[in-house]
Amino acid sequence: MKKIILALLVVIMAMAPVMADENWVGVDLGVPFGFNFSEHSTTTTIGLDATVRTAFYLDREETMGIGAALGFDFALARKVGDFDFQSVNDKNFTLSPAVSFQYRLELNRDMDLRLGAGLMYSHTFGYSGGGDLGNVSGFTGSLKLTANADFVYQIDDWGIIAGADMEMAVWNFAHDSVDSVIGGDSHTETFDYFGLVITPKIGASYSF
Repeated sequence: MKKIILALLVVIMAMAPVMADENWVGVDLGVPFGFNFSEHSTTTTIGLDATVRTAFYLDREETMGIGAALGFDFALARKVGDFDFQSVNDKNFTLSPAVSFQYRLELNRDMDLRLGAGLMYSHTFGYSGGGDLGNVSGFTGSLKLTANADFVYQIDDWGIIAGADMEMAVWNFAHDSVDSVIGGDSHTETFDYFGLVITPKIGASYSF
């Protein structure tokens, strides 16, 4: 996880010298609606997400560029199948670095449409605690395809953002480990499911 975040920071620093009036950095808040479809049931999750984003445009017209983001989210409520939503009481949270191709369409003097598509890695820090076997901990990871569509109303160098993100999981794994007085053991397993997350969001950005 640390190597992935470090690599993302290196990408951002490498793009920093490419300066244009429409380069921007921003933050947004969203409510992700997650749908995980398995053979036996569908799990629906509602959460809260905060994401820091930036984009650097590479062409003379400042329409095509590279974006980077780092998101933080956690689940608020979850339901399985036809059961009612239940509050999520665990303390699991997810960090999600991402890189993307960005396209900016100027709709008029005050309004832009930002479109993007790329890759995201979501790392969910899972349970930890003690038991009869010793200290048990675990986490999950997921590689996702991502897309975004955002309307941006420009006020000088500031922008007001309203849009949505979409994520689709393409590879997933779970890891758990046990540490005890007689030794330790760990196990990693990949698993398949079709997962889709749609996140309506609002936020603000600053162009530089």
